[in-house]
Amino acid sequence: MFENVHEIILKVTRDCNLRCAYCYVRNKDRYRGERMSFALFKRLIDRYVLDQQKNSPDRQKQTLSLIFHGGEPTLLDTHELIRFMNYARRKIPYIQFGMQTNLTNISAELAIILQKYGISPGISADGWHSRFNQLRTRRQSKTIFRNVRLLKQYGVNCAPLIIINKLNIRSILTNIQRMLKIFGLQDIKANYVENIYTSDPAYPEVSADELITQLFLPVINQLKKKQVIVETNIAGMLDRFFQTSLFGVNNDPDKDNVSGNCYMKFCAGGNNIVEVDADGAVCSCGRWDAVHEVCQLGFINTADPWGLRSYGKAACLQIQKARQLRKKHCDICPAQNICSYGCLAFAYAKYKDFRIREELVCAYHLKAKKYLQENSSLILKAYAGARQWPVRKIHKKIFTVELPAGFPPLNEAQISQMPGWSVVNVDGQNLLQVILC
Repeated sequence: MFENVHEIILKVTRDCNLRCAYCYVRNKDRYRGERMSFALFKRLIDRYVLDQQKNSPDRQKQTLSLIFHGGEPTLLDTHELIRFMNYARRKIPYIQFGMQTNLTNISAELAIILQKYGISPGISADGWHSRFNQLRTRRQSKTIFRNVRLLKQYGVNCAPLIIINKLNIRSILTNIQRMLKIFGLQDIKANYVENIYTSDPAYPEVSADELITQLFLPVINQLKKKQVIVETNIAGMLDRFFQTSLFGVNNDPDKDNVSGNCYMKFCAGGNNIVEVDADGAVCSCGRWDAVHEVCQLGFINTADPWGLRSYGKAACLQIQKARQLRKKHCDICPAQNICSYGCLAFAYAKYKDFRIREELVCAYHLKAKKYLQENSSLILKAYAGARQWPVRKIHKKIFTVELPAGFPPLNEAQISQMPGWSVVNVDGQNLLQVILC
């Protein structure tokens, strides 16, 4: 079950001290007081070690990322949290710990623990002011940012996540910039909300047009002005666009350029990453909370020789998505090289079947791809500056870009399809030459 796993989302509880309107964990009240026991945690770690040893002794050296999640993981007693981590570290020397928290329950004691175990928690906040957080924190924004400062006192950094919704979409770039300053970071992740409680596009969801005009274009315009990319999903989109344009590398999970668990054609849920609930259920991903029977791989004690049962369940989900990709002709879509393909779990929770949301996923990426294609030269110059690639001005409207060592060779056939792009040889080195149109 854990033979190929490198990340475990550990839901030590599905209980939470908040009731965020868009949370995918439904009916939290039925989980009030739920906590994972130390005995169950021990069985999980022991099972992981045994499953890893089945493949090869070398797999014992693979780093495991163990993310404390929920619900709200800080509801777990701090002494129990330490007990969990000490046991895991004894059994798995190459383990790394993480945490996803709403940051409303932080104390100096917990800050010291996070610092000691090298945890930089991911946190959710939909903006720097309470008016942007009404869907999640019940006006507890001041508490969140006060706790950010508390963690910084102990040398603990936070990685914030903004959920884009109707309340913050018109000020999303301002929110990102203010929060970057508060957190002392270079970029931030902004995911759009999906209302999984209704099959129709509904509040607080935003439209593809709003994502383009309020998020994508402002972030790109700031890139062109300041040569910085402040949002990580758009940064990934730009990476994929230029990887394809320069090297002919597609958005293919079999290619080395694709990493991570989400935002690609076939997600890693049930294979490289699993969720383990407080009752010992093992699922392909925490986003499947409403439909566990679809994604449940078993329980910690479930017999699964060589992982065949869990792999089969994960493969079944991907086959269902593959059918949708064929139905939508995704492999010949102009936006395929930048597309995230949407979240399979959210789509199933919303529609009770497997689908890609045309009005949101397809519309957004098609509009983004058209803009990138039409403005590729200007955006490339700014992107090269953001990535610190050497750019040399040849003429007012001509420049060359030198790709750092370690990149694949430039694909001249692919580059010739881009307006104003060509490959030139300077002192025996191939450079990309661009004429601004």
